[in-house]
Amino acid sequence: MEMDDIVAGEMTDENAARVTEVEGKLAEATALLDEAESSLQPAESEANRAEEKEAVANASAAISAGRDMIEQGPSIMDAAVSAMQAMQTIEVAWADVIQADTLARDAAALIADTTMENVEASKEKSVQARDLFNEALVQFQDAAVVYPSANLSGQIDYIEKRIAAMEYAVASDDAILAYDKETAASQNDAYNAVDQEAAELAQTLPDNPSELVKSAYLRDIEQSEKLYNEARSIASTADAFIRDYLGSNGK
Repeated sequence: MEMDDIVAGEMTDENAARVTEVEGKLAEATALLDEAESSLQPAESEANRAEEKEAVANASAAISAGRDMIEQGPSIMDAAVSAMQAMQTIEVAWADVIQADTLARDAAALIADTTMENVEASKEKSVQARDLFNEALVQFQDAAVVYPSANLSGQIDYIEKRIAAMEYAVASDDAILAYDKETAASQNDAYNAVDQEAAELAQTLPDNPSELVKSAYLRDIEQSEKLYNEARSIASTADAFIRDYLGSNGK
């Protein structure tokens, strides 16, 4: 029931903290099912009336369903924990990307009026944007390790292009400050080219990258969840019958 509470509910930090403890109890639960199965064997040979045979069959079904739930449950819980952790990381990373994008736009706006003061301010914002993009890149790479079946390569490629663009922007600003017009122009051209590539790539990416993890998670657990829910339904029906049977027999 502790496992079912986690599997059937929403994965939260609180539930994630319970997973290891719950999984540690499943060996004991399996041993109890083994004991129950051994205890049931005499009843199978002693059952004569139809109701008794049906009770034995339901008890056997409950035991088998319990085993199936124990087999499928851990993989569902583990996947849910990993997916939650990856999504939390991505949410922080994407906030950094949005903030970095704002800084990059501000830097580009400043450089439109090429005074030395504006160039210095533009460079400062470009450096800040680059550093935030780098932080986001590390976070996306971490999320890709935590939940590898989610394809985050598009987001990683996009951020890498934004980092490269910021490097070119900083180099262009440095060249302007050094009165090197030729280098400034070439670095600015490189910036524009990479920034355009990033913009085109952005058009192919989902607005919320966490959805990539969620979709991958649902695919990953589809079969296990199907088997788990089938076993859960069988166990619930069998348990209800056994309770009624024992009650009607004064047990």
